[in-house]
Amino acid sequence: MLKIDFTFVKDYVSAKDLLLLEDKVLQAHDFLHATEDSKFLGWLKLPFALTDEIEAKINFVANFVRKADVFVVIGVGGSYLGAKAFIESFDFLKSPKIYFLGTNLDPTYIHKIIAEIKDKDIFVNIVSKSGTTLEPLVSFLLLYDFMRKRYTKEELKERIIVTTGKKGFLRDLALKEGFVLFDIEEDVLGRYSVLSSVGLLPMAVKGIDIKEVLKGARDASLFCRKKSIEENLCYKYAALRNLLYKKGKFVEFFVFYKECLIYFGKWLEQLFAESQGKKFKGILPVTTLFTTDLHSLGQYLQEGKQMFFETVIFIKKSVVNFTIPKVDFDISAFNYLEGKDVDVLNNYAYLSTLYAHSTSLVPNIVLSVEELTPYTLGWLTFFFQKACAISCYLLDVNPFDQPGVEKYKKKMRSYLKQVE
Repeated sequence: MLKIDFTFVKDYVSAKDLLLLEDKVLQAHDFLHATEDSKFLGWLKLPFALTDEIEAKINFVANFVRKADVFVVIGVGGSYLGAKAFIESFDFLKSPKIYFLGTNLDPTYIHKIIAEIKDKDIFVNIVSKSGTTLEPLVSFLLLYDFMRKRYTKEELKERIIVTTGKKGFLRDLALKEGFVLFDIEEDVLGRYSVLSSVGLLPMAVKGIDIKEVLKGARDASLFCRKKSIEENLCYKYAALRNLLYKKGKFVEFFVFYKECLIYFGKWLEQLFAESQGKKFKGILPVTTLFTTDLHSLGQYLQEGKQMFFETVIFIKKSVVNFTIPKVDFDISAFNYLEGKDVDVLNNYAYLSTLYAHSTSLVPNIVLSVEELTPYTLGWLTFFFQKACAISCYLLDVNPFDQPGVEKYKKKMRSYLKQVE
């Protein structure tokens, strides 16, 4: 299904290097699975956790929402990035127009979205585990004020969907007002929540087969549980990241050749940055799209200060394709293009870039998939979550807290209280 090629890191990391790290990798495995019932590790069970009751509720609500013009998901960070990653990846599927609010505090952006949807048939899903995160709360209050002027109290009960934790303001509000309610389990953190109702409901509204997503994640879970650095390619990837970091490769470029995967890259950025960037260490994750960025960042990647490595996620086949036609004007210098598929050209660009970068001191790890499906993206999602957790333990940081984020939130609250 998925192939991982470590050929282009052999000049930087030896088999001996990996062997020396194996004990620490297996200790991380033992710790992760010995504490599987801890308050942070609910994500390990999510591929197996969808009950018939929850699935039926998700599908019922999604089918109802799909009759509308617009579906607005309100959330920030892990409350929206995973869902958006899947929705963008399968943008060709027919669905209501899906918007995302609560991702920032820019009034111009909020105004733009409300102006676009003001005459449409609207459903809203606010996603916040605590119910107190400022960005989604602000957008929700503004959108609720707009909607209550258009719909009756009874209509709002169907049109507002709340996905939140087992306690807090949003849950109390949903119960009081009779809004549709989905739970976020206490042991599921935001950036690890995409395989819960946080991500599954928006996926279902988009028309993505959530059973296939979870099947891919289940298979990845079993694949990534092998207690061996050689057989478990997830652990090998985590170990290689750590070893490259120790050799001065402080930046990881997640490279895509399909524009629809950009938000999967954004989700990876959040997953790795928020999990690993602590104690003034960690690998900086960056998303890049080739061939677009080859005409800008490509120069730096090739000949700039060599402090980075690339993890390439390459999808071989596209959903649609084009063949270069014969034209009625003279392009004799480019006759070699005639009759070639654009997908073939993209493949050549990938191979050429891999050669150019790997021969210019840039280590490359390649994950290749035959085609992008709900199954394969579910598989990749769990693979990277597990790799991220192991990577953090190898760096001796906690994968499941975010003290830096909490620091800014606390200061923001203090500013707001001063102007009350």
